[in-house]
Amino acid sequence: MTNIKVGIVGIGNMGSVYAKSIYEKEIKGAVLSAVCSRSVKALEITNAIYLSAWEDCWVDLPINEEHYYEKLQEKIAKAKAEK
Repeated sequence: MTNIKVGIVGIGNMGSVYAKSIYEKEIKGAVLSAVCSRSVKALEITNAIYLSAWEDCWVDLPINEEHYYEKLQEKIAKAKAEK
């Protein structure tokens, strides 16, 4: 099993680095681990931005992870249905 360490990256690359790491975990069975709490906070902010856009409203931090997961699954199902 491969460990992928995700650190703080520049704002321009942040989304692609996290997306690649998640892809590695989900598709290749790698273990995803953050190297510092700032990485986790950056991901929480990113998730909050998505949730805010999906619901067209303000969200509080920390976001409700279960609610975010439900909305994410809805988006995934919708994207698959549109293919």
